[in-house]
Amino acid sequence: MDFKDTFRACHKATFLMVKKEEGKLLLIEKVSLRAHLLNCSYCRIFYKQSLLLNKLFLLNHAHISNKPPFILGEDFKTKLNKLFKQH
Repeated sequence: MDFKDTFRACHKATFLMVKKEEGKLLLIEKVSLRAHLLNCSYCRIFYKQSLLLNKLFLLNHAHISNKPPFILGEDFKTKLNKLFKQH
């Protein structure tokens, strides 16, 4: 397998990893991804990191969504209004 073939296989595997995170894969896609991950250490590392980042994002998002919304102070709004009127 040359570099271009390897690149295409990894590109397809990356697409399937993202698709798996966003929804369901077809059986043939699952088999294809699993076979690729068995043979490609780079994609295995990417997949593990991707899963970790997704988990961290979801945890952070859940933490942030419990905070009250950010509200601009009246003083800042007044200054911003003056700047708009000047320009």
